[in-house]
Amino acid sequence: MTTRAIPIAYSLFRSDVMRLPDSELLDRITSARAANEPEVETKILLYIFELLGYTDRDRADKCSVRMHYGREKEDKKADFILYDGLERSAANALIAVETKAPSHALPDGEEQARSYATFAGTPFYIVCNGVELLAAQHIPGATKPRKIKISVRRIGERLEDLRAMLGRDQAVLAKERLEYLSVYAPPVENLPPGVFLEDYLSRLYGRFKNFVPVREPLEHTAADTYALPQIPVTVRLSSHGNAPDEMDAAALAERLAARRSRFLIFGDPGSGKTTLCQRVAHHLAKASLQPGAKLVPIYVDLRFDIPRTIAEAFFGACKSMRIPVFPAIYEKSLSSADVALILDGLDEVVDFDQAQNRIADMMSASPEASVLMTARTHLASRTGRLVSAGRLSPGKIKELSTAEIEEIFQVYLQDPAQSAAIFEAENRRGLPSLHSPMFVLMAIRVANQDRSWSATSTFSLYARYVGTLHEYFNVADATNGAVKPEHVLDVLSDASTTLATAMVQRRSMSLEELVERLKTNRRVRAVPCLLRTGLLSSSAGRAVFLHKSFFDFGLARTILSDLRAGRHSEPAVVAVATENVYLLIRSEMSDAEEERFRAVLSAADTWTKKRLLGIFRCKCSKETLDVIWECFQKGGNLTVWTGMLRALLSNQDPRIEPWLNENASKLPKRKLAKAGFWLNELGAPESALTALAISEARFDSWMVRAAFDRAFKHDRRELVADLVARYRSSKPRWRNKLIGVMGRHKVEPMAMHVLEEAALAENTPRLSLRLLGIFASLGVQPRPEIVDHWTKVLNAPDGYWHPKELWTLTKLREKLLRARPEEARFAPLTSVLDKQMRGGTER
Repeated sequence: MTTRAIPIAYSLFRSDVMRLPDSELLDRITSARAANEPEVETKILLYIFELLGYTDRDRADKCSVRMHYGREKEDKKADFILYDGLERSAANALIAVETKAPSHALPDGEEQARSYATFAGTPFYIVCNGVELLAAQHIPGATKPRKIKISVRRIGERLEDLRAMLGRDQAVLAKERLEYLSVYAPPVENLPPGVFLEDYLSRLYGRFKNFVPVREPLEHTAADTYALPQIPVTVRLSSHGNAPDEMDAAALAERLAARRSRFLIFGDPGSGKTTLCQRVAHHLAKASLQPGAKLVPIYVDLRFDIPRTIAEAFFGACKSMRIPVFPAIYEKSLSSADVALILDGLDEVVDFDQAQNRIADMMSASPEASVLMTARTHLASRTGRLVSAGRLSPGKIKELSTAEIEEIFQVYLQDPAQSAAIFEAENRRGLPSLHSPMFVLMAIRVANQDRSWSATSTFSLYARYVGTLHEYFNVADATNGAVKPEHVLDVLSDASTTLATAMVQRRSMSLEELVERLKTNRRVRAVPCLLRTGLLSSSAGRAVFLHKSFFDFGLARTILSDLRAGRHSEPAVVAVATENVYLLIRSEMSDAEEERFRAVLSAADTWTKKRLLGIFRCKCSKETLDVIWECFQKGGNLTVWTGMLRALLSNQDPRIEPWLNENASKLPKRKLAKAGFWLNELGAPESALTALAISEARFDSWMVRAAFDRAFKHDRRELVADLVARYRSSKPRWRNKLIGVMGRHKVEPMAMHVLEEAALAENTPRLSLRLLGIFASLGVQPRPEIVDHWTKVLNAPDGYWHPKELWTLTKLREKLLRARPEEARFAPLTSVLDKQMRGGTER
């Protein structure tokens, strides 16, 4: 680059008295039309330097910078170097500036500016081509420096940001901070978490603080606010000592912050699970910003991230808010913090078993962390490992009361008379239960748009709501009829099908990729209309629905249309279809349509049978039950037979349990296991006894375990007594299984009775050791006769114990000594443990 002289008229020293006002400087910058590199310097950059507080004394033009390449040295000319005063040394260098002509892109000059900054010793650099300006922090080795990129014509909008970063005073401070850190680098990770992680905590608080009440559920709000209707979300806990039975988000946050508390909250679709998590996160973040607080809340959306550790969860939360991550020092800071994990959307993970195992391991490895997790109600029976490993207290989101619904109507309904009409539709079963916040808002919005509207089903409410969104956000398209609501519904169904396929393949799909696939649809003009409704958007680089229930609705619409047309849906659609999908289909099915499908049930192919049974499982007439009963007695395919069993149990058919009792010995083992499982899941409390009875012929430990779970759930003492008798007469491998069952329920009074009986009945050292471990983990004092029995049984011969069991013996001995160091009656038992450990060490 050739050396050019700056005009003398401008290069004269300008004092503060001569300084032009900001408005005039900005006018000159924004009105400049630089044609080449010299004009970018004289018409734009010199005025920018003045705005940032630099004078001609601080500016070096065409400054020589010596660069080193191994042993070689070479002098290069930087367009400008801004210094702190007249001294031209690396100690005073603040900003390296590279100028480019308007025809050159900024990336062309960024590497050049960065190299000048490196060898000149500046903590910042600027690149400008007259059209755009890039300002960046320069710290060698940093991977994510701060950057500001702006249009020159809009520089006034970001002037304060530029001054906060590059202003003369700020640049001098930044330079000195770096010098200070090079000599006195403090161990920042040892600062209190509330101080060290203040940026994260402030952003988390700000993420959910702008919830504002709105007059309509679809009212437009400012870009920095969330339009969240003020609807109460209350949690009802199953049992939690002296804690209140019900609590709102504020009370729940207080419990999580005060001491280690863990909750698994279930709720139906649209009941407010995500709203609850966001409100709790807001309250916790606010508390964490108080002076001296050690609390660090971590909000995780399980749709996008299933962490293995607390640190991994925190890193993911930082990345979701675009906060730089420093793993080693963050992890050390978290080790001294009171962590509160908020895990939202367990029901939306692709692989539930994998997610459950990861989360269970994480909670087991971090016993001091508080946890709030949410899931749909239908997963309650599958979360046993989570509840056990994490010691979670189950709860459920309380339905809205009629009084609360009426208050919501008063706020949002434009016509008060509509309130009675909506309640009437609910009473006719045309609407779903309005005790779900989402259904209330959907009904209100549709009623406000069309006052003559009357719902006929849950399915029709979803369809009409999508149409309302289309009319609201796509006024032009809706007015001229170019894009009909049915076309938007078709695209929504196709989007659900496409995302279902991606879920089955266990991969994510970006919104851009999804849109490209939808453009091949015959309803291509409806794709942008669906996007404008906001039902489909992008989050964390993935295409997602505004709420999972709209994904379910799209699948339900696909399956129902395929059934009506006599064709098979794509396998992926069926694979991810949940109970909510079949509930939606059933709500749309008329009596006449049920009769038509009933007529083809017995002769239908397997795919159609499975879909119809899924629908009839939700609700069906007595005539349909009779047809299912006849097919069930004939047997057949295991999957179809299980579907018929579930349909009969769900509709409480009285014929099923006597038949199972009578035919238990004739059933294949796999059908017997299915019968036991679904009796426990769907039958009445007494069905647990039936499930146990049908296992008499084949002692199926898994079935007995399910029956035992059911017994504790419904406090069936007669079943527990039966189980104790079974334990005494069963083989060691079955006893091992049952000890595991008892361990899952060890905090229940009935389970303690069973554990004590099992401890006295057990004569196998290994199983006695496992029982001793359960007692030790509870801190429960066993009866003297149990301690004496263990002393005899655990005195096993040399060579009996496996090395892993010797480690268990060591830990149990430590627990016993810590819990009861002064009790003489434990001395023989600890002596036996000492002997076994010494023998294992010698061997």
